[in-house]
Amino acid sequence: MAKMYYCWRCRMEMPMLEEDEWKQVWPLYHSKGRMLALYKEFTGFDETNPAAVAHHRLSNFGPPCENCGRLYRTPQAKLCAECGNTRRIEARV
Repeated sequence: MAKMYYCWRCRMEMPMLEEDEWKQVWPLYHSKGRMLALYKEFTGFDETNPAAVAHHRLSNFGPPCENCGRLYRTPQAKLCAECGNTRRIEARV
């Protein structure tokens, strides 16, 4: 079962797709029914909008905030939009 995280667009906890699931779902984008059926199989969530499925790809988001636990809105985000926490990003050497 997919992990549940707060989605800032949906304003609720939503199941997010891992990359291996995403790679199976994405090619079905233009086959709306098949894509939504596979998303439901992976997550248990009965989504009706293929664009919402595309948004719920876990790698589109950053890691959980160290302060509030909600996901950063993007992998590059330095500020948590939920609580205002400044993210500590380790410098790459």
